[in-house]
Amino acid sequence: MDVLETEHEVLIFVALPGVDARDVKAQLDGAALLVSGRRVLPPQLGRAAIHRLELPQGRFERRVPLPPGRYSAIHVGSEQGCLVISLEKAP
Repeated sequence: MDVLETEHEVLIFVALPGVDARDVKAQLDGAALLVSGRRVLPPQLGRAAIHRLELPQGRFERRVPLPPGRYSAIHVGSEQGCLVISLEKAP
């Protein structure tokens, strides 16, 4: 996870391969951002013999401390295999 700050926003990049941005919830919780969701096994793995499984499956939740400030909006999207969360700074 990377947290970057510009003049107008804070950007959080989260490596979540196999998780659709629509399935992730991002909400402010005091001075932190709470990111949660679920990674599910693809249907093809239901009957497969698994030899290696490195990506954790199931529900996840991560609390990310934020730089001091006020935020007016949260935008969640994806870019090049990463979840991208943009927090607009309030004036």
